[in-house]
Amino acid sequence: MLRTKLTRMSAIAALGVAVSLLVAPLASAAAGDERVTDLPPRLTISYVGDCTFASTEAMEGSSLAFHRVVQDDYAYPFAYVRTYFTSDDLTIANLECALTTARKRAVKRFTFRARPDYVRILSENGVEAVSLANNHTRDLLEAGRSETKRVLNEAGVLHFEGTSVAIYNKGEFRVGMLGYSVFEGGVAPATIAKLIKALRNDGCNLVIVSCHWGIEGKTVQSAAQTKTARYFLDAGADSVVGHHPHRLQPIERYKGRTILYSLGNFCFGGNTGPSSYDTVLVQESFEIRDDFSVVSLGLNVVPCDQRSDPSKKRPNYQPRPVKGATADRIYRTLRWSAQQNFLP
Repeated sequence: MLRTKLTRMSAIAALGVAVSLLVAPLASAAAGDERVTDLPPRLTISYVGDCTFASTEAMEGSSLAFHRVVQDDYAYPFAYVRTYFTSDDLTIANLECALTTARKRAVKRFTFRARPDYVRILSENGVEAVSLANNHTRDLLEAGRSETKRVLNEAGVLHFEGTSVAIYNKGEFRVGMLGYSVFEGGVAPATIAKLIKALRNDGCNLVIVSCHWGIEGKTVQSAAQTKTARYFLDAGADSVVGHHPHRLQPIERYKGRTILYSLGNFCFGGNTGPSSYDTVLVQESFEIRDDFSVVSLGLNVVPCDQRSDPSKKRPNYQPRPVKGATADRIYRTLRWSAQQNFLP
């Protein structure tokens, strides 16, 4: 039976959890098409890392600033990856900026204030959900955070962080999303574990935990990342998706489930001279078995460069899939290979 009814069960209500929900259109098969209706239900999710639609305050007047390059072209940043986002069932990104007109900034080295209308970069290009569990959501203090959430709500983009979870429904899948951060505003791993259980009790048959963690510049995960990721999977999560180091880190399959330790920068306006332009788009496909369990069928790992023209020395905020030597280098960093890919 297709599960489309949205409810908030006592397990979530008891924890005081805020929930945002979205029902996707249900796929329908032509009458009498046994070939279609006999297929097990499947769902494909695309994951990307840090998306920062702004530059630092010091760079705002530069011709290299994000808003100067992108201007009003909302299709521009994801022009080369939009097909992946619109042909999957759900795309999840880490939104690492405030979408706000607020002026007062947090006292810190780097703050990122993006134009509120840049929410259309997400909503018009197939990005259904974003994590706000990171160290830049509050760059424009609580006023900026509140406006960001309002702007996302108005655009129909789900968001989640800490005890605020998001639920996405499509067909027989009910996907719960959680955001964990080791920075200010984050919650303890034990709280995330309780929320995973609450989402399961609320009928979610798939739970994704987005994690902002790790050490900047490192291409290998820390022992703490490994311990926490496995803890979340043992608590009932299906996949753990990491970011923050601004570099790629390995992929791990743990008890048939997925850990992406760091997806690196994806569309990142915060640095005009990063140490690496390597990035990745990862798709994971899931299937519901006869016993109603959900299993991961595998990953489709798509190596990308953060620049659409890798010959340029500066970023243009337009990630593009790559092949050849660059792709091979990315696969080595991820400890993955093209031969391991599962094509959705």
